[in-house]
Order: sequence, then structure tokens, then C-alpha cells
Amino acid sequence: MTENEYYTTVDDLAIEAITLATEGGNGEDYHEHIGELVDSSSYITYQNKKVLEYTRNEEAYIDDYGVQPEDFEHGIPWAKFAYCAMEADVREQAERIIQDRRATTQGGDDA
Repeated sequence: MTENEYYTTVDDLAIEAITLATEGGNGEDYHEHIGELVDSSSYITYQNKKVLEYTRNEEAYIDDYGVQPEDFEHGIPWAKFAYCAMEADVREQAERIIQDRRATTQGGDDA
């Protein structure tokens, strides 16, 4: 996996989460879908250290759970760190996509 492939996947998952939420028509929030989509990503299982190499949110697990890697007696749970990082990347991308869509719908920036 390259960095470009990672961020293409992040973008695809963000779009899919937004699409699932809007197509559901039952008021579901796209955030609910992000966790499921990231959890099913093969990157978490098979390339979790690459996720942590490319992510902009390498400390998401620590931020979410308040622990340091040194706290793990039996090794570092790389998949958990990668999940939290990738989830944060997808969430941030989904928020950017939604903001861009709103700006386009509203006729662009006020600047």
C-alpha cells in the first residue's frame, strides 16, 4: 500500500459512509457507518503499521483512550491503533466532503 492508495481508500470510505447515511433515509448519521466501514477494511488487519505510517492521526487511540503504548504488557495492539487512526482520517475526510458540498450548494465561499 502506498500513501496515495491509503488516502484514496480513506476518501472512498468517507463517500460510502455519507452515501449510506443519505440513502438510508432513516436519519442515520454518517458517523455510525464510518466505524463499520473502517472495521471491515483489510488495512486494519493486514497493513496496520502502514496505516500508522501514513495517517494524520497516529495518536488517535491515545487521544480516545488516554493510554500510552508503554502501558501494554503483551505488546502493542497495532490493529487497535490503526483502527482509531483510520477512523479519524475517514471522519475528517467526510466532514471536508460535506463542507464542500454545502459550499457548492450555497453558491461557494463568502470571500
